[in-house]
Amino acid sequence: ADASNLLWPLLDGLIWRSRVTVAGQRRVNYYVKHLMQDGEGKMNKALEWLAENNDPKIICHPAVVMFSDVFWGQLANKYFLIGRLYFLFMLVVFLSSQSILKNHEENEKDTEQKYIATFACRL
Repeated sequence: ADASNLLWPLLDGLIWRSRVTVAGQRRVNYYVKHLMQDGEGKMNKALEWLAENNDPKIICHPAVVMFSDVFWGQLANKYFLIGRLYFLFMLVVFLSSQSILKNHEENEKDTEQKYIATFACRL
């Protein structure tokens, strides 16, 4: 039997919708803690498994969208931005070593300092 047919009803069971509407809106609770965190308190691999399943219907389920947004907003977003800032810093260092130090005026005193600065920037 294919378990992917059972995944949609399982994910539907993780959402509770109130029967009462207030100002045209309905309260919704998502029970996604165990999709995000395993029994030991570490990150669960549920999102990775859902992505490996290659089923766009499951990925678009409201419960999956909710916990993937929580992951992105609280965990992945910070590491993604840190990686981009590191890349930007290294780009500035590379450009300064290639263009600014390379086109610097040549003096006999400055050549040793220039070589040291260029070496340090290229590390």
